Amino acid sequence: IIKKEKYKDEAISLIMGGVYTALEEEALARKTYQGIMKAHPRSEEACVFLAKTYSIDKEYARAKRLLTRCEKRIKGKAIFAYYKGKIEVSRERVKQAVVEFKRALRIDPTYYQAALALGVHYERNQKVQKAANLYKKFLEKVPHQFTVLNRLVQIMFSLGANKEVIPLA
Repeated sequence: IIKKEKYKDEAISLIMGGVYTALEEEALARKTYQGIMKAHPRSEEACVFLAKTYSIDKEYARAKRLLTRCEKRIKGKAIFAYYKGKIEVSRERVKQAVVEFKRALRIDPTYYQAALALGVHYERNQKVQKAANLYKKFLEKVPHQFTVLNRLVQIMFSLGANKEVIPLA
């Protein structure tokens, strides 16, 4: 159907790419995402999922080049910097990952995945207060983002800041 329709229906094509990925048919998934990118050059999802297939095959440079091209084509989207950061994490290049997560937050200060990734990095490196400050600043912009709020509440409990936790909770 996808071949016959020439990837006109982006949603169905993305679902099929996801099915191929779930079945570990990476070549078919890659071909599907490439077809979507051709038919829908501004598809964020196709770009990210295609980059993930490259990453799975440890083609990190190729994945990052693709994300950079998409970022230039689809301006103002934090998702590309965030996924570059995730690639760096998988390569155990933490400093570069932090740079990308921070950049994602500069692009979109409400992009919670980047806030979480950066905050968790701080928590793991015993910079708990820095993580708490990041979460607080984020929640000023997006007060009801449950996952970030939950992380902050857990930190505040661990720091014994019970009076501060009550309004957050």
